[in-house]
Amino acid sequence: MIGSRIPNWIPCSMIGGYALAAVAVKMPDSVLAHVTLSVFVFIIGLYLFSQGAVGGGAMKLMTAASLWIGPNGIFIEFAATIGAFVVLKMAICSIIYRKIDNSPIPLGILTIAALVIHLPRAPTWLAVIERLSIMT
Repeated sequence: MIGSRIPNWIPCSMIGGYALAAVAVKMPDSVLAHVTLSVFVFIIGLYLFSQGAVGGGAMKLMTAASLWIGPNGIFIEFAATIGAFVVLKMAICSIIYRKIDNSPIPLGILTIAALVIHLPRAPTWLAVIERLSIMT
């Protein structure tokens, strides 16, 4: 697909932004849990990538997004939202084309949509916003 590549600078900037946020809000105790979750998501994503189920960019994007979301109830909602988007895409394609579309699922867009929905409730994001409001 032309133009559907996710540039490396996007997940790298998300990871760098998380590192800066973690230092700014002084949350070293929860960083290990966030990194552990991201490594777990990366390993699962690497397996799915090796099977051709997801693209490499989407895998990196999901890893970076899971770092921000963290290991809490919001992560489960985040993953469920991505799954719901996938099912919705398949349902729409089956209605329109009268068959299940086996084309690659654009998980990058779905991941960003799920992140926009759930990031405002993530503890890391809330800590950053609180820290910024104290500084002003």
